[in-house]
Amino acid sequence: MTNKEALLSMLPVKVNDDLITKTFNEQDMNEGDTYSPDDEKDLDMVYVELLNFVINKPDISEGGLNVKVNRGLLLREKDRVLKKHGIVGEGNISNGTYKW
Repeated sequence: MTNKEALLSMLPVKVNDDLITKTFNEQDMNEGDTYSPDDEKDLDMVYVELLNFVINKPDISEGGLNVKVNRGLLLREKDRVLKKHGIVGEGNISNGTYKW
């Protein structure tokens, strides 16, 4: 299984192939390399970047057709992956002592 195939198995929505390639390049990963568990964190960071893209993409409405994504679900997934690697997600308070 390649890195790209591993990523596609995780993505809950379809994402443009060019965006996937760009995101792999930005993470200094080769999408065609064989996936290894040693690549898990790097692959997860590619996944998080793609989730960010989908979360921030506007909903589409045309005529009677509406295409929306469940942003809350995607945000929770993003936070779960970041937490797995010890990274606090955006907007989370890690120390309740210093809340503004």
